[in-house]
Amino acid sequence: MKIKYDKTEQKIFLIAALICTPGLPLGLLFLFTEWGAVVPVLYLILMYFSPIVAIAAWFGYLDSRFYFGELEKHGIDLPVHKKNPAEYDRFVMQINEAQKNFTNAPKVEPFEKSSMILAGIAWVIAAGHLLWLFWYAGHFAKLGMGGEIGFMIFVGLLVTAGWGGGGYFYFRQRSNTLYKNDGDPYPGKKIRANLAKGILTMLVMLCITSAGFRLIYSMTDYVYRSRLQNIYGDDWRDHLGDRVEKSYLKDDN
Repeated sequence: MKIKYDKTEQKIFLIAALICTPGLPLGLLFLFTEWGAVVPVLYLILMYFSPIVAIAAWFGYLDSRFYFGELEKHGIDLPVHKKNPAEYDRFVMQINEAQKNFTNAPKVEPFEKSSMILAGIAWVIAAGHLLWLFWYAGHFAKLGMGGEIGFMIFVGLLVTAGWGGGGYFYFRQRSNTLYKNDGDPYPGKKIRANLAKGILTMLVMLCITSAGFRLIYSMTDYVYRSRLQNIYGDDWRDHLGDRVEKSYLKDDN
């Protein structure tokens, strides 16, 4: 039986998070001063290494908080050093005792609020992506690019559907009859994603999908500007916002 975290690890996570969190603002300070040129290695550490470590450390700290909270709810002592044989034996004994007393488990609500919060966040992001796609379609259709954006919209809808499916994934985990929190000793249920894990996952995916939507826009805008240049030559910038049609292209004449 594995102990996921101990109190010592939690302290390490917190210390690392507090030390590395100021790294990004300090790196920005270096960016706009001469310090970045004087100590470029320190600048790179502050701008790129420290934020990654800070995010990982905060995640570990919050994840351990949720884990310990669940253990305490079931009367299990928090391990200070999980590699200590005596502490490990005591932990396993308490887990086994809790599982034997499964019928006396603390009563829980039928639904877990954190899972519904994560589902709501995912669905809000999906709705935001959908609204952006409506704007994108209207914007480029008005510019005469309606025939070229179909595939891009299809890709965007797939991404939006993925966010909707992710929301359903978290919404399904709200059931306390099918899922349990990490640290719950009682058997027979799957472990659900807690707030820390769910939010971190969605932040990473939001960065990826937002970059993808930005790429969709940039590619379409590039094609639009290329058409303007083909139609108007060197004066194409004066016609930004004009509608373009294939029949207007020089190559088609």
